[in-house]
Amino acid sequence: MGMGKWYQAKKEKEFRLSEEAGQAAVLEFLNFYGVELEFARDAEESADKSLDAMRDYYRMGLLENKHDESLGFCVVQHLVSGQTLTYREMKGSDRLAADRFDAKTQLNEKANAILGKLSGLGDDAIMMLMRDDRKAAVLVATVFFFV
Repeated sequence: MGMGKWYQAKKEKEFRLSEEAGQAAVLEFLNFYGVELEFARDAEESADKSLDAMRDYYRMGLLENKHDESLGFCVVQHLVSGQTLTYREMKGSDRLAADRFDAKTQLNEKANAILGKLSGLGDDAIMMLMRDDRKAAVLVATVFFFV
């Protein structure tokens, strides 16, 4: 297969963690909340793709799990800018922030709402995220949708 005129050399991602360590971090996150891997039976392939992407964000050091005495089980997002967002442990009452949005048609609003609540920064801060920061955040939010 020839390379078309739009061919772009794929940039090698800079991984700090092994594939196993990245996978372990994703599973720790899913297992903590009791989210079953079959959360997308109807779209198993896309679920796999999402989990692979999330694993890679952990491997690149853009996502990290942390246990905090007051915030509980946290997912820390290291932004490309060097800033961090900490999503504290989700409680039942936090679901209400996201439940008013439909996951299919209002994915972005739903992600902004839940992450805005868990980070304590509000929807607007999450809305400002771009590119890899945005993709990583939406993957994290997707897990919270199944909690």
